[in-house]
Amino acid sequence: MELDFPTTERRSTVRVIAQRGIPEQPMPYSQLAPGALASVSSPPIPNSDPTSSPSQTVYQTQMLATFDVIAKILSTRIILLLSVLGGFVMAYLAMANPINLTLATAAIYNLTVIGPLIWLTATRS
Repeated sequence: MELDFPTTERRSTVRVIAQRGIPEQPMPYSQLAPGALASVSSPPIPNSDPTSSPSQTVYQTQMLATFDVIAKILSTRIILLLSVLGGFVMAYLAMANPINLTLATAAIYNLTVIGPLIWLTATRS
């Protein structure tokens, strides 16, 4: 089954402005003489900026935002962890030497430092 298209002659609106020849293909390395590769110089590589692509800048911005959130979460948790460890050390010292002053100091530390940090961590997460 052959399709017959109507043939109408049209004049082309494309004009040839300039012509240039196709460059000659270089000889493959396997056909070169063994010492010929030392005299061949490589063409200069154009200086290209790898970060000039819009997709790479978007990716970098997203990654920086992600790492910023991770750093904020970890810094909050580390501060809380250090304060709780300090509270345990103070409580251990207060129990090892049960004087009213050491017990009061441990209680004040727990109420004024660890309590607000736990509250801030719970409300921010």
